This record gives sequence, C-alpha cells and structure tokens, in this order.
Amino acid sequence: LDSKDVDGWNALMFASLNGYLNIVKYLVNKGIDINAKDYNGWNALMIAAQKGYKDIVKYLFEKGSNINEKNNSGQ
Repeated sequence: LDSKDVDGWNALMFASLNGYLNIVKYLVNKGIDINAKDYNGWNALMIAAQKGYKDIVKYLFEKGSNINEKNNSGQ
C-alpha cells in the first residue's frame, strides 16, 4: 500500500485518476494513506476533482481527506 512510482504516485492516485470508485474504497479500507502526495504535491482527492469524479471526491472527503490541501503550485 505504501509503494509509489517514480513520480510519487500510489495505487490510490491511479484509481482516482481512472474513476475506479470500488478500488478507491478497497484501498482506503485496507489503510492506504488518503492524504499522500506525489512529488508535485497532488493527492488522490485533487486528482479525482481535476478529472471530475465527484463520487470519488465525496468518498475521500467523507473518509477524512483534506479538501483544503494545495499542490506545489498553490492550486
């Protein structure tokens, strides 16, 4: 669950990028860090919001992801 790729992306970020709510739920239930950020400061909630996956954004917010986080560019 703690593995990241060369850009700092973890499995939750990839699931959020692709809109896989069931996988997001699975990973969160297994204890993945929902506030983990990649090397540019993006977390899974930010990625889901940018892609328009409202169901994932809502779920991650309800599970405690900080909706006020900013990436390294201040977005």
